This record gives sequence, structure tokens and C-alpha cells, in this order.
Amino acid sequence: MAKLLILTAEPENFVPKQLKKVAEENGFEVEMINPDECYINLSNDEEYISYGGTKFMGADWCIPRLSEENMEYKIAIMHHLKSMGVKMLNDPMGMRLASNKLETQIVLNKRGIRTPKTVMITDAEQLDYAVKALDEKFPMIVKTLFGTHGVGV
Repeated sequence: MAKLLILTAEPENFVPKQLKKVAEENGFEVEMINPDECYINLSNDEEYISYGGTKFMGADWCIPRLSEENMEYKIAIMHHLKSMGVKMLNDPMGMRLASNKLETQIVLNKRGIRTPKTVMITDAEQLDYAVKALDEKFPMIVKTLFGTHGVGV
């Protein structure tokens, strides 16, 4: 039986619960691990990830469902899982890029991928200037650097 790891800080959230349900219905053994509660042992004699005081013994696949808090640590966990042979649904570097809206927009622009006019701001006090920079024409997106699910947009 193939083993699936769902890496999530919100195991009771609808999406991870549905992923688990569907995976189990399709014959996967599923384990949910909160990356915020893991530690990585990097001693010379043995490297491993521990969760709840137990060594994580591996999985065939990993679906990362990561929030932006402690992203660098979560990316390190993903890299370690990859070094263990766990296949990732989303690559750690792609997750890092996607967590930074400014870098994502720069990459999209360099690749010629059209997006609505976009201005990055650091706080709401810059909103009037940003709207003027976009000639006050819609569609436009004004957003802060971080935030998910519309927070900061």
C-alpha cells in the first residue's frame, strides 16, 4: 500500500481532511504531520525528522499544505523529505516562490505571462499612490507582499 504524507499545520481544515478521505478511499495509507511540531535531527550518525517524539519513517508521496509562517523551516523539512526519496506534489523551491508575491510577479513578467496591472505596497497608507500609478483603470491588483486567501489584496 502506498503511503501519503499530508504536511499541514491545519489537519482539521476542510482541504486536508478531504485530501485524506479521498486518498484513503483510493487505497493510500495517509499520515498528517504538522511541520510546526517537527524537528530535524542532523547529527552525524543519523539524520531524521521527528514528529511527536517519533521518527518519521518515510512516505511515497507528500502533499504540502503550508502556511507562510516559518516558511523557511517548512521548506527545509520538504528538502529533507525529498532527500529521503519522498516524491513531492509541489517542489520546495516552487512553494518558496509561490509564498512571495513579489518574486512570483517578477518571474511571471520575465516569462511573458500576462497578468493584470499589479503594484506591490507595504501598507494600506500607500493605496492611493498605487491606484494612481495604475492610471485608476480596472482591472488592477494592489497587494501586500504576504497573505493568502485574499488577505492583503
